[in-house]
Amino acid sequence: MKNILYILLVLCFSLTIISCSDVKEESTTAGSGTGDTDDDTTDGDTTDGDTTAPVLAEVTAITTPTTDSTPDYVFSSDQAGSITYGGSCSSSTTSAYSGYNTITLTSLSSGTYSNCTIIVTNSAGTASNTLTITSFTITGVADTTSPSVSSSSTTADNQSSVSATDNITVTFSEGMDTSTITTNTSDSSCSGSLQVSSDNFNTCVQMSSSSPISSNLNKTYTLDPNDNLSYITNYYIRVTTGVKDTAGNSLGWTYNSSSASTTSVDPNRWGDIKTHPYTGYSIPNIRSVSFGNNTYVAADQSGNILVSSDASSWTLTDTDATRLYGVSFGNDIFVAAGLGLDGAYIVRSTDDGSNWSEENPTLYDRNTNNTLWALTYAENTTSSNNDYFVAVGSYGKIARASDNGSTFGQSQLNVYDSSRQTQKYLYGVAYGNQSFVAVGEDGNILRGADNDTLNVWDNMTSPTTIDLNGVTFGNNTFVGVGDNGTIVRSTDNGTSWDNVTSPTTQGLQGIGFGNSTFIAVGASGTILKSTDNGTSFSSLNRSTTLGLYGVVYGTSKFVVTGSAGTIIVER
Repeated sequence: MKNILYILLVLCFSLTIISCSDVKEESTTAGSGTGDTDDDTTDGDTTDGDTTAPVLAEVTAITTPTTDSTPDYVFSSDQAGSITYGGSCSSSTTSAYSGYNTITLTSLSSGTYSNCTIIVTNSAGTASNTLTITSFTITGVADTTSPSVSSSSTTADNQSSVSATDNITVTFSEGMDTSTITTNTSDSSCSGSLQVSSDNFNTCVQMSSSSPISSNLNKTYTLDPNDNLSYITNYYIRVTTGVKDTAGNSLGWTYNSSSASTTSVDPNRWGDIKTHPYTGYSIPNIRSVSFGNNTYVAADQSGNILVSSDASSWTLTDTDATRLYGVSFGNDIFVAAGLGLDGAYIVRSTDDGSNWSEENPTLYDRNTNNTLWALTYAENTTSSNNDYFVAVGSYGKIARASDNGSTFGQSQLNVYDSSRQTQKYLYGVAYGNQSFVAVGEDGNILRGADNDTLNVWDNMTSPTTIDLNGVTFGNNTFVGVGDNGTIVRSTDNGTSWDNVTSPTTQGLQGIGFGNSTFIAVGASGTILKSTDNGTSFSSLNRSTTLGLYGVVYGTSKFVVTGSAGTIIVER
């Protein structure tokens, strides 16, 4: 009986082992197939094609207030990805893991931070919700960052046409210590931490208050000039390192505005600027202008001729001249002179500037140094040849033509020191009362006798040693102009000369006469006027800041030419 029980137990144990083996084999077989199944992914697996957005949540907020300038922050994400920071916070940690993430914020200054955000983007490019870091405050951290200038301008909308009455504003990157924002109020010296200048800070605009008006949490300061700004003038702004923020940090370096605020044209200006006929990038200087037969003719420094019947609309004619400096009219003929490839160059027109022909001046030592700088026409002279053109130029060269400008021959000089005199450049020439006057380098003044040959020129005593650039005649008076605002005058046909008090120190380049008025022009758009035969001159309101060279009177108005194609017609 006992044996039977043993046998039954062994059989039961064997069956149990066999049954377990079959289950294991079944399980193994079911998991090794290659056919389609519905169970080929594991719960929680993330693939590159997952468009499910990561979900972020705050785990541990930053303690507030805190003295830690680089606080830690803990957040959770249910997916891995790259981190994007927003607001005033950032961190060197740029990757997030699935689960808890601890980041250390980049050093922060004292203050309250309520705009810091985090976004995690998974490998499929799907962005998470925006997690806003709970607002926190940092205290007791020293601010060592220097302030900077964010912007500087006038209060006008268009900085290229600023009203003369506009104020100037300067805006900083942060609130500033108002006691360090100062301006000059006593004179035109460049003092104070905020300065405004139109002459490279040799002088500065005087302000009405030493403490500019502050706004925008002491970031923006408004400067009010003591007087109106000058018209058509470029103003620049400078901020010195004397300015400090509220933490005592100075500006890192002196700030100079890179672009100018340009004030508008004076509504009471003397003349209006006309459109020149040039195209292209480089615009030449128009050095001279003349008038005759109801036609204006101008010559430029690139050898071009400009012609107009109304001084408003101009046509352009090219010549073979390298440069043209002077133009004159007489006996229905225009003559222009300058420099050609071989030296002195002269062209003439007999049809009011429509066509031009080259004339060869028979000058001694004709070479590229023999530039002719100016021309005049002698009308109703006592010469048996009646009328003729006279040109002057480099190294004392003087040429005349008695055949309507066709043939120019050189006149001889009768001077006290001919070896010195003949080396002086002559820049201007005029005729009046049977006398010629030429002016030039180092204040030299020559007077030519009106005779059959015009070979006699005498050196006159000059009241100046400054270069004289132009001369004209009117109302029995010769008036010459030159550098540094120099004006000289003669009332005895060029024999004796006196200085005239000038209202400017700007270089004067040209002078014209008409309607009992002398008009002188020069650097920086300077225009002077005299109605008392050149005894005194006054400054006129400018139309430009460019240099002016030529002036002529015609059809009841003056016309002025100058740098970069400038043409101004009297209003």
